[in-house]
Amino acid sequence: MQHLGDVYQGDWMKYVRVGYFEALDDCCSIKRFNWTYESFVSFPKQHGYRIDGNHRLHESGLPRSCTELERPAFMQAWLFFMLIHCVVRDDKNPFLDRKALVDKRQLNTKDLPKALNDWSSHMIKLYQTDARAATMRILEANQILELAKQVVLANLAETPPLTHSATTGNTRRNGNRSLAVQPIDQRNICIMILGETLSAVLTRLIKKCNVKLSGWELDDGGGWGPPAYVSNVMSKDWCPRSQATIKGQLGRNATLLYITLLAHHDNLHNRHSQFSHTFEEHCTPLSCPFIEAEHDLEQGRSYSPSHHPTCGMQDKCDMVGPIEEHVLKVLEEDDNSRTGSFPLMRVFKNVETDKLEVKVEAWKQGTAFATISHVWSQGLGNRIERKIRMCQLVAIQNLVSKVFEDGGSHPFWLDTFAIPQARVETSRHTKLKQKATGLIHHIFKTAQHCIIIDRHVMTAGRTFNCGRTIGAELLASGWMMRLWTLQEAFVSRQLHIALCDQEEHQREPPSLDGIWLMSEDQEAFAESMTEMMKRKVDQGLMKGNSIESVADQSNTERALLIASAWGAVRYRTTRNPGEETLALSSLLGIPISRDDNGEDPSTTRVEDLETLMVRFWTAISRHPVLGKAIPPGIIFLSGKRLSRKGFRWAPATWMSGVVEAYPFPLDNPKFPTQLISEGLVVQFPGFLLHSNTNKLHDIISTNSNRNAFDFCVGRGLNEWYRVVAARKKNQAANGSATSLDNGNHDQHQISQDLKKRLNAGSSLRIGIILSRPRPVEVQGEIGLLVEIYSEKPCRSEDGHPIVPGSCLYCRIVRRVEVTRLSTSAVEDSLRQEGDWLPPGDDPILSRHEKFRQEKIAGVHMDDTQGWCVDGFTSRQPLHSITALSRRHTGIPQPVERPVEDPGIFSRLKRTLTVGGRFESSDQ
Repeated sequence: MQHLGDVYQGDWMKYVRVGYFEALDDCCSIKRFNWTYESFVSFPKQHGYRIDGNHRLHESGLPRSCTELERPAFMQAWLFFMLIHCVVRDDKNPFLDRKALVDKRQLNTKDLPKALNDWSSHMIKLYQTDARAATMRILEANQILELAKQVVLANLAETPPLTHSATTGNTRRNGNRSLAVQPIDQRNICIMILGETLSAVLTRLIKKCNVKLSGWELDDGGGWGPPAYVSNVMSKDWCPRSQATIKGQLGRNATLLYITLLAHHDNLHNRHSQFSHTFEEHCTPLSCPFIEAEHDLEQGRSYSPSHHPTCGMQDKCDMVGPIEEHVLKVLEEDDNSRTGSFPLMRVFKNVETDKLEVKVEAWKQGTAFATISHVWSQGLGNRIERKIRMCQLVAIQNLVSKVFEDGGSHPFWLDTFAIPQARVETSRHTKLKQKATGLIHHIFKTAQHCIIIDRHVMTAGRTFNCGRTIGAELLASGWMMRLWTLQEAFVSRQLHIALCDQEEHQREPPSLDGIWLMSEDQEAFAESMTEMMKRKVDQGLMKGNSIESVADQSNTERALLIASAWGAVRYRTTRNPGEETLALSSLLGIPISRDDNGEDPSTTRVEDLETLMVRFWTAISRHPVLGKAIPPGIIFLSGKRLSRKGFRWAPATWMSGVVEAYPFPLDNPKFPTQLISEGLVVQFPGFLLHSNTNKLHDIISTNSNRNAFDFCVGRGLNEWYRVVAARKKNQAANGSATSLDNGNHDQHQISQDLKKRLNAGSSLRIGIILSRPRPVEVQGEIGLLVEIYSEKPCRSEDGHPIVPGSCLYCRIVRRVEVTRLSTSAVEDSLRQEGDWLPPGDDPILSRHEKFRQEKIAGVHMDDTQGWCVDGFTSRQPLHSITALSRRHTGIPQPVERPVEDPGIFSRLKRTLTVGGRFESSDQ
C-alpha cells in the first residue's frame, strides 16, 4: 500500500508490511505471458480451487495444472499479482512486472501510481482510435474487479454479506479470534486497498471515455472491506462511540478506514481511554460521556474554557466577552423569530486599557460577517458567562480578517457570545435562548463565510497539505460528529478550515471547496483518490444540496435531499436529545408547528420527544417543496420507530447509527409519497403470499430458524425466493448481524395476536414489500413482511387518487431479507435438509417436490403498487434512544380486524384450481 504515500502527506502516514510468498516463484502468475480476462478467471481451477455460488473459496479436489499453493499464497498470487497484471496492461503486457511489486521479499506498490496513470492514458488513446476494442477491455477489467471484489467480501472481509446459504450461525469471520492484529489481517487489508484503488481509477476512466454501460457499472457498495485490521487496532484504545461512528460513515471502504485510523492516532476526541477512570458511565457504541474541556489530568473533571493550542501565556490569558445585556436587547428588539435581526460581535482595542474587548451590534441587511462553527465540548464554550480566552479571541479575529481578504474589520457570530444560556432559569433567558436558536439557520445562511474550528484539525492540519490529507483529518473529527455543526455547514455559503500554521505562513484558512484543487498532480491515480475522499466528506456535509436547488427539480431529487440529510445525521450526536428536532428543523428550514394553545413542546421533557418528531414529519408532509418527498425507502430502516398511529413506519430518531440495508433503497426514490392519517403511502413492488393455515403459522412465528421460508412465483416453479428475518446491524462489530430487528414493536406479541386471529378463523392476508424488483442471488435484499388489512383506492383530501388502482393498507410484521434462489440452490436446499429427491435428482420433479414441502405461492405486484404502511399498536412505551413516556404510546387498542375487500387479491384466487395446480391469470 506504499502507493498511498503519493496522495497523503500527513506526518502520520505509514504502511503495513506484507511479506511475499516465495512459493510464487514457481507459479504461473509469475511466468505466464498471456495476461487476459481468461487467464484471471481460470486461475483458481489451475491451482485446485473452486468458487461456490456465494463466492466462497474451496479446494476443488481436481488435478492442478500449476504448482500447489496454500490458501494465503494463492490469494496473494490471484488477488494481488494477477489482479494488477490482468487489469493494468496494454494490448500484450502489464505495466508492472513482478519485480516492480516486490522489494526485499515484501510487497511494494510504490510504482503503482505511475503504472495506473500510464494505463489510463493508454486506454483513453485506445478509445479515441478504436472505441469498440477499448469498451471491451473496460468491460473485461470491470468483470475482473467485480469477481475479485466478491471473493474478497466473501473470504477476507471481517463481516461478509449474508447470502441465501448463510441463514444461521455467526457469520463474522474473526469472531473466534483475539483482537490482536494478525499477519492475515495485514495481507487482507493490502488486497482490499489495492482493489479499491483499481476500481477508483477504472471508474474515472469510464467517465473520461463517456462509456455508457447500463447494468454493468461497478457496484462496490462503498468498498472491498471492512478490514479486521482496522477493528483490531481500534479495539485497543479507541472510544467505542467513535469506532461505531467512523465505521458507519465509511462503511466497507478499507482505504478510508485505514487512512482515518492513521490520521486520528492522537485525536483526543476519539482516543481518551486514559480518562476512563473519571467517567460516571463508560463509553458505548451509542454514547460517549467524554467532554474534552472537562478533562485535565492535573485539574480533574470540570468544564473550563480552553486556550488556543498556540497560547504561550496561559497564566496571563484573561477571559473576554461581550456585555450579556447588550446581547439580550438585540434579540428583544426584533419580533421576527425566523429571519429577524441578531447580535454580531466586533473586536476593538480599548485605548484606556490597551486591551481587546468585544462590542455587540445588531445585524442589518447587507452587513458582511463571518460565523464560527465549533464543537462546544472542545472548550470554546462557557457554562458560566459569555466569555472565552483572550488567545481564542485573537485567533478568531485573525481568521475573520483573513477570510475577507480586505484588511478591514468585520463582525462575527459565535454561539458562546450570541446565545443566552438559561442558567438563571428566568423566563426572559429561556425565551431568548429559544429565539436565538431558531435564528441559527438564518444566521449561517446570511453569513459570507463560516470558519470551522476543530481542535484536532487546528493542531494537525497544515496549509501546504493536499485536500485528501486535510479531508482525512476532518473526516473523523469531533466537528464532523455533532448534529448542530451539520446544519451550520449545510446552509453556509462558504466553509473555511482553521489550520495550525496559517499565521506562520500568512495564509488564509483554505475553503472546503478549494482544498480539492490544492494538489498540483491530478493525473488518473491522484484524481481518483481525491474523488474517493471528497465524496465521503461531501456526503457527511450534504454538499451540493439545498431546498432552493431542488425546488424546480423532480420529486426524486427532493426525496434525495431528505435521504442525504438522514445519511449525514444518523451517526452524529447532540448532548440534549430534545434538540434533535430543533436541529433538523433548522437544517432543512422547516419550522415545527405549535399545539392548539400556541405552545411549543419542551425539548427537555422526554415525554415530549415523540410529539416533536411527529410534528417534524407532519411539517415535512405539508411543506410546499418537500411535501411529497419523504423518501419511500425510509420504511425499510432498522431501529426504533414512533409509536403514534399513522407514524409507526417512521424512525424515532434520525441519530440512530443504523446501517442502511442492501440495496440501499433510500438512494433510489422513484415515486412520490404522501402522509395520511393511516400511514405513509408509498409505491413498491412486492408479493402476495398464499398458503394454508399451518404454513401461515410458520411464516409469522418467532420460533422458526431465523424465520426462514421459501416460496415460488409462477406455475413453472422456476422462480424461487428465500425470506429470512432481518437482523440488527451492530456497528461496534462492523455491521455484523445480531438479534432480530423489529424496531420498538414486540415481535412475539405481534406473532401471538396474528396466530389468535388465525386460529379463530379470521382471514389473514400476508404480503412482502420489496425495496426493488427481482432480488439478486448474491445477498439478501431488504423488504417488509406485512399484514394487509384492507384494500381500497387511496385519495388525497381533494379527492384525487394518490396511487393508481387499489392501495394495500398494511401493518409491518417484521423486516426481512429476500434472496432469489438459483435452480441449483433449490435442489441443494433439499439435499442439505435430507429431504427425498426423485431418482437421478430429476430437476423438474425436484422443483415440484420443493413446492409440495413449502406450500407457499407468491403473486408478483408491479413497481407502481401502492401500499399505505403503518405498524402495529405498541403494548409498551417506546424506550432506549428517545426514552419516550407511556403517555404518548396511548392505551393499548385491540388489533384491527382485516376488511374483506375484493380487488387485487382476486388475482391470486383466480390462479388456484381444485387440484392445487396453479394457472397463470395473465394468459
